[in-house]
Amino acid sequence: MEQEQLADILACLDQKKWIVNFYEDCYAVFVLHHWLMNRGGTVPVRSIKTSPLAKLLSKPILKQLTAKAQDISTDMLEQVWSTQCEPLVITLGKWGQGRNGYGFSDQTSRPGTNLVLQVNLSNQWNRSLQRALSMDANECFDCGHPINTERACTLGWVRLDLDFTTNEVLIEEVQSDFVRWIKTLHGRAEQAWKEREAQFRYRGRLFNTASVRDGLRGFNSMVFAQWQEALLWTALWFCKKELGMENIFYHTYETGAMLKSIGFRKPPKSLYSSLPKKFCFELTETIPRFLASDRRAKRRLKAHKEVAFYKWVA
Repeated sequence: MEQEQLADILACLDQKKWIVNFYEDCYAVFVLHHWLMNRGGTVPVRSIKTSPLAKLLSKPILKQLTAKAQDISTDMLEQVWSTQCEPLVITLGKWGQGRNGYGFSDQTSRPGTNLVLQVNLSNQWNRSLQRALSMDANECFDCGHPINTERACTLGWVRLDLDFTTNEVLIEEVQSDFVRWIKTLHGRAEQAWKEREAQFRYRGRLFNTASVRDGLRGFNSMVFAQWQEALLWTALWFCKKELGMENIFYHTYETGAMLKSIGFRKPPKSLYSSLPKKFCFELTETIPRFLASDRRAKRRLKAHKEVAFYKWVA
């Protein structure tokens, strides 16, 4: 989008943050709730079983709810909760160099900028990491990506391109440096422990082996194991609740790489295949209108033989 439009969005939501509670399979409850809202609020269970959302009913949190019910309603879903919740802090940022930036370093589908949804861990995790690393995680793992520079630990981020005129949003990227580097760092600490080394180096920094080895064990948590679901769920929540967008698109692996000029070091394929399918996105040849009308993006789309996107059906 244009820099001016992004500036207006950030100005309207200036200094704002949101706290959401993530729990296992909460995305399934959210997706089904939204689908029911668009169908009057109550739908027979048998109708859900013949819909694109049928797979959601196999989730334990919904399986118990629908086991004996003939109908399911938004009111019923609003009572669903879990005692195993992780609070996530949502903040906003920006990415891209404007109309002059349209290459590998920008990785935007059209010239312009992206709104960045930053998903941050709570202060509880921040304190654990500070004890283990002797510094904030964002300071330790920063490499110029759109993390929140005012918080200690950004779990990951989602980049969004959108247009209020066409009422469309395109999910450009779902990514986490934190998860990958925490896994690598913990592995290095375990290796150093086996070799009886009191300290080891990682990304040019010196770490205490025992502190890192013991301090990072706790990150085998729910939100750590399910970071992809956590990021995409918060993105859908934000697009619907705060931006009010009607049509939500998501990149396929091939079309996304082509539009964003990613020729090497491509992201994990599952982020652009199994993840959107899990959230009930369906393949479509429909191109977001704001993207199809952009002169430079249009040239890339025409040169590509097979163009496809995912579109959220809920």
